[in-house]
Amino acid sequence: MGSFRDEELIKVLRAFSYFGQYDADFLAALEKQMPSRVPTADPELTSTVTEYCLEATCRSEPILETVAESFIDNAEKYSTHQIARQVVALGRLNYLPNCSAQLFKKLEAVLETRFAQFQPGDLLDVLHSCIHLERFPLNFVSKVFSHYFLQSLEVAGNGLDKHVMGQLTQLSLSTTLECSTYQGPRLPYHYKVKKFSSSDNFFENPIDPYLFSKVKGPLIQLLGGKNFSTRVFTQNGYTIDVEITLDEEGLVLPLSQWENTYRRIALCLDAEDRFCNNSHHLLGKEVTKRRHLQRLGYRVVQIPHFEFDKLRSQEARVQYLHRKIFP
Repeated sequence: MGSFRDEELIKVLRAFSYFGQYDADFLAALEKQMPSRVPTADPELTSTVTEYCLEATCRSEPILETVAESFIDNAEKYSTHQIARQVVALGRLNYLPNCSAQLFKKLEAVLETRFAQFQPGDLLDVLHSCIHLERFPLNFVSKVFSHYFLQSLEVAGNGLDKHVMGQLTQLSLSTTLECSTYQGPRLPYHYKVKKFSSSDNFFENPIDPYLFSKVKGPLIQLLGGKNFSTRVFTQNGYTIDVEITLDEEGLVLPLSQWENTYRRIALCLDAEDRFCNNSHHLLGKEVTKRRHLQRLGYRVVQIPHFEFDKLRSQEARVQYLHRKIFP
C-alpha cells in the first residue's frame, strides 16, 4: 500500500466502496499506513479514507485521530465537501478525538468564514453529525432554521425529502432538549417528521427479532407476565424496543393499567448492527437517541448482545435482566 500514489489509493478505495468490500486485512493495512501519510496527503485521500471507515462502520482510532489532528492543521486546504465528509464520519462513528476542543474550535472558525461556500446538504450533514458528539454549534443552527436556508434545501420545487426532514427534526429536538440557552428561530412544524424509523435505518435501527426472541421468555418470567409493549412509537418520533411502566411505588404495571404510569423504562435490545464494527461502541445515531429518550423522561436500559449472548441458562438470563432493570 505504501507504494500507491495518493490518486491510485483513492481509486482503490472507491472501487472497494462501490463493490462493498470491507476486508479486515485491508483496514488493518490502512491503520498502519495512514497515520504517517495523512498529514501530507492529498485532502481528497484523507476524506476518502475517512468515508471508507464510515461505510465499513470501522471506528478506527489510529485513522480518525490522525484525520482530526490533520483537520486542525490543514482545514484551509480542504474543500467544504471534504470537510463535511470528515466531520460526518466522526459523528456517525461516535468518535470524539482527544483533540476535540481544538477540532471544534477550528470547525467553528471554518463555518464562520466559509459558511456561504457550503452546499446546504453538506452544512446540514455537518451540524447533524455534531449532535452525535454532543456538540451544538448554535450560531449556525439558527441560520439553518431560517426560511431562506430551508428553501435552499428543497429539491426542484418538490419540497424536502424525508431524510433531510428527519435531520432537521433531530437537530430541532436537540435544541429543545439539550440547549436551554438557545434563543434562535425554531423549525416550522411542517418541516418535521412524525417518526424517525425509515427503510434505510438512518436515524435508528429496528429491534432485532433474533435477540428479542432470546430476551422475551426471561423478561416475561421476570415481570410475571407480558407486562411490556414492543416497538412503541414515542410522541417525538423515536421507536422504543421494549417499554415497561411502573407505578409510584416502583411496581410493574400490567398493560391494562398503563394510565397509572409514574415512570417509564425503555429497554434497548442492542444487536450487532447498532455498534461500530467489531467494537462495543454504539453508532452515533444510537447514542443520540438514548440521550434524547433520557431527556424525555425515560430510564434507558441497554441490553447489548455481547453481554446477553454469554448467558446460557434461563435462570442466568432472568437474573441479568433483574440486575439491569431493577438495580
